[in-house]
Amino acid sequence: MIEGIGVDLVSSERIREIIKKGNNRVLDRIFSKGELNVAIKGVSGRGMARSAERLAGFFAAKEAFLKAVGGGIFSIPFKKIEVSNKISGEPFIKLTVELRRLILDKFEKSIEKARLSISHEKGIAVAFVVLEKR
Repeated sequence: MIEGIGVDLVSSERIREIIKKGNNRVLDRIFSKGELNVAIKGVSGRGMARSAERLAGFFAAKEAFLKAVGGGIFSIPFKKIEVSNKISGEPFIKLTVELRRLILDKFEKSIEKARLSISHEKGIAVAFVVLEKR
């Protein structure tokens, strides 16, 4: 059964500016070490542009997730919402015990699955989240 849906758009340029300025404090507040490693490790010849694009997708996913649970920005710390990819490349949100507990405590929702889709086009990342309960 669907418990919530959320969608968000983020400009890759917005993230690129944070990277260019070397504002690691902001990056560390928003992204987990795993997300930063994936974004940086996964780059090819396009370097920073590709990193910014991937991080913009992760950021959009976190905001879409918060909209799906019914919360506002930072109602759950962004680092608690971790985006990753399966071997197939499919993105997913890691529903840790801690994250599930936060959602239950703050929003009285018991989430079984979080379905995530991320796409990029012309400097914009879009993420769509569908939350399911039993």
